[in-house]
Amino acid sequence: MNKPNFFILGAGRSGSTHLYNILRQHPEVFLTTPKEPSFFCRPFQVVKNPIDYFELYEKVSDEKIIGEASHVYLSNPSSAKLLKTLFPTAKFLLILRNPADRAHSLYDWMRRNGFEESETFEEALEAEDRRFSSSAFTSNPPQYLYNSLYYRSGLYGEQLQRYLALFPKEQFLVLKFEEFIKDRANQFKTVCRFLEIREDFTPEFDVGKNSGDKPAFAEQTRASLLEKYQPDLKILQSLSGVEFS
Repeated sequence: MNKPNFFILGAGRSGSTHLYNILRQHPEVFLTTPKEPSFFCRPFQVVKNPIDYFELYEKVSDEKIIGEASHVYLSNPSSAKLLKTLFPTAKFLLILRNPADRAHSLYDWMRRNGFEESETFEEALEAEDRRFSSSAFTSNPPQYLYNSLYYRSGLYGEQLQRYLALFPKEQFLVLKFEEFIKDRANQFKTVCRFLEIREDFTPEFDVGKNSGDKPAFAEQTRASLLEKYQPDLKILQSLSGVEFS
């Protein structure tokens, strides 16, 4: 039975789909279809049956890197322990975006797809504490729970800390979305080195970009949200060296 040895953890709305579509072109990489089976996130599984999940890897031939790209594994509090139990030597790739911009992008996506009733981003942020403390909401969210928690789903430091409490640091690579978009060729080579696969392969880079993503929003809201993220961003910097401002 083939099983995964690699996971793209997200974050959601940070270019993980774009990265997945680039990386899956590499001859030494096998990534599942669908991109996000989310099997190891019990509250939100796209693929629910263990047999169905492992059948996603039936077409693996001689690829060195075998995996999937479920962004829910980063924000869901219980996924890290499951992955540690089953795949202790797996490698993990994170692509992170400025958390305020990512939060607004997520709100925009939820709103466009009919999962968010708040008419403004500010209203949704204000509703977050009530949502998080409501058992009725958390037990029956409109979509994946943390996709309705725009601030909490972007606590990258807390999320990475949860993984590094279980896995060695060398099994992780953390990229910045903003840097990846500016220099995809060199960033891709960094990923190849991390995965120990051929660096001389050149993929088609203009694939799998998210459409309709317009993160422009009130500067005051953005600044306030970034200020709120500062304690968590310090944790992220201490763990990974990645900085956002």
